[in-house]
Amino acid sequence: MRHYTSIYEPYSWVQGVLDFNTANPSNWDPDVDIKKSPMWRYCGNSLGIWRCPADRSMIVPSFGPLAGQTVPRVRSMSMSIWVGGWMDPARGQYDADCSGPAWRVYKKMTDMVDPGPAKTWVFLDEREDKINYGNFFTDMMGYPDVSATWRFHFDMPGYYHHRACGFSFADGHAEIKRWMDARTMPPIQSGGNWSSAVYLASPRNPDIFWLQERSTRMK
Repeated sequence: MRHYTSIYEPYSWVQGVLDFNTANPSNWDPDVDIKKSPMWRYCGNSLGIWRCPADRSMIVPSFGPLAGQTVPRVRSMSMSIWVGGWMDPARGQYDADCSGPAWRVYKKMTDMVDPGPAKTWVFLDEREDKINYGNFFTDMMGYPDVSATWRFHFDMPGYYHHRACGFSFADGHAEIKRWMDARTMPPIQSGGNWSSAVYLASPRNPDIFWLQERSTRMK
C-alpha cells in the first residue's frame, strides 16, 4: 500500500492532496487534514462548509473503518495561490511560480492594496476532477491585454451552480460567477483521468480575464 504524507507546505490553510486513490485517507477522513487546519477552530465543527453539496465525487476506501463503502470526498474548497502563496523549498520564500515573481502574494490584509479586499477572491469551489492541493492557481500570463496567451494552470473552477461557481472575497462578501466560455467547463473526467499537461491554453477566454482581475496585480 502506498504511504501518503499530509505535509506539503507547512503553513498552508489545509494539508493533504485529493485524488481518486483509494489508499489516500485525505480523500475521505477529515481527521487527517481538515481538523488539523488552522481554519478548523473557526468552522463551528461543520465539515459541510468544506464541500459544495453539488460535488458528487465519491471514493471507496481500501482500508480503515470505511473500507469497501462508497463515501463522499471531504473537500471541494480551494484557496487562491495569491493569498498566502506556496513555499518554494529551494528559495525559502512564498511565491506562485506559475506566473513568475513579478506578481503580488498577499500574506496579510494590509498587503491587499491592489485590487483591494473587495476585489480579491480567497476561496472557490474547484471542480472534482481537478482539485488536488489546497491552492488554486490563477495564471496571470498575458494579463491584462495579451489575450492570445491566456491559459489555465491545471486547476479549473467548478460550475456546479448552473454553469456558475461560488467565490468568497477577502472583505467577507460572496459571489456566484456564471461562466461565459464553454472551455471553462469541459466535461467532468470520471476518476480524474486528465493528461499530465500542466497548462491548458484558452486564448481570449473572458472567464480567465475575470479570474485574473480578482486575483493579484504586479508589484
